[in-house]
Amino acid sequence: MRTLLIDADSEAFAASAAAERKRYLGHVLGTETTPDLFVGPYESKRDLTRDIPEGRALVAYESREVSPVEQATGFFDARIRRVIAAAEERYGKVRAELYLSGRVNFRHLIDATYKWARDRNDRPYHLHAVKQHAINEWGAKVALLWEADDEIGMRATELTQAETGYIVSSLDKDLRQIPGRHLVLEQSGVKGHLDVTERGAQLRLYAQILAGDSTDNIRGCWQVGYDTAFNLLEPVVDHGPVAMWEVVLATYQRSLDKYGRDKCGYLDARAAALHTAQLVYIQRRRPDGRLLPERWTPPVEE
Repeated sequence: MRTLLIDADSEAFAASAAAERKRYLGHVLGTETTPDLFVGPYESKRDLTRDIPEGRALVAYESREVSPVEQATGFFDARIRRVIAAAEERYGKVRAELYLSGRVNFRHLIDATYKWARDRNDRPYHLHAVKQHAINEWGAKVALLWEADDEIGMRATELTQAETGYIVSSLDKDLRQIPGRHLVLEQSGVKGHLDVTERGAQLRLYAQILAGDSTDNIRGCWQVGYDTAFNLLEPVVDHGPVAMWEVVLATYQRSLDKYGRDKCGYLDARAAALHTAQLVYIQRRRPDGRLLPERWTPPVEE
């Protein structure tokens, strides 16, 4: 029986977000000749600003209509059942394991600003309750010193060594650093299936080292997004990790030479690339007799 490794972080967020509705209102400040104007509610910030008279100052407000917590947990249960059903339709009977991230993350020892870009106020109201529901009702396991992604990566390695099949399920494309079978998810449900080769997993890792992750406050290489990163790495991916790391270093250095330290945010191209790599790399092995996992190190010629 294969093991279905589910990133419950993304599922809990999606389910709790679906149980609330944000509305936007505006207070258009008056002038000497015009009174104050109150507008809304609107479904999006874009709709709110679209109808504001040109040159008028706007004070925007956000309201949140939250459904009962039972609706959020119900959404979560439905999402997990749908994922399990999709896996079993394709691969036969599976054993589902759910993973959640804890509050402590070793990456903050690498960079104290990791994930600072995420506004805690934007978290769905019922998120904590849904995660607790995942623990109580689904037996979700909490990663104490790293993230759910790392726990899934470590578990996948254990299952590979035990010659037991696994399937990875997550809304987060970062988990495609892990080779093997994946369920491709989107907010509305299961989109399809993907087999990630070791080649593809390595390509995803080095592309992330170049592109960074603005959501997690990881800068990456200035002016390099995923499309550019993949285009740079594709020609050398079959030459192995050393060749890809050399492309990464050369790209970081070119960016520094062209744009300067103020825009790039670093003085040492190699140090910046290594810093990003240690943040984006998903752990694949549990610490052996150590409290924290080892940090990623650059590949060397064998």
